[in-house]
Amino acid sequence: KELALKWFTETQAPLILQNGILPEWFHGFISRKEAEDLLKDKAFGCFLVRLSDKALGYILSYRHFRGKDRCRHFVINQLKDGKYAVSGDTCTHDSLTALINHYRTSQIEPFQEYL
Repeated sequence: KELALKWFTETQAPLILQNGILPEWFHGFISRKEAEDLLKDKAFGCFLVRLSDKALGYILSYRHFRGKDRCRHFVINQLKDGKYAVSGDTCTHDSLTALINHYRTSQIEPFQEYL
């Protein structure tokens, strides 16, 4: 966790801070269960991004359309070229914010769901 915090503080925070403030969808270090608890009463497609507790990276958690009170969780990787991608997807994005904005209007594969 200490290594992940150092990675985030030194390399990521400057990229996602907006006027010195973290976006409302970013929740830092919370567990999968905490993410699901935060999303359980929200509308389908509501999401958050959290820091992975298992690797250097992010997790996209969102309330999906096909399961009552269910969430999906995807790893977001920062590639060697600095771009971001949802694990298993070939679409890359210049920033974490660009990735989030993309999936608001484009389907998350293979589930054909939107944020």
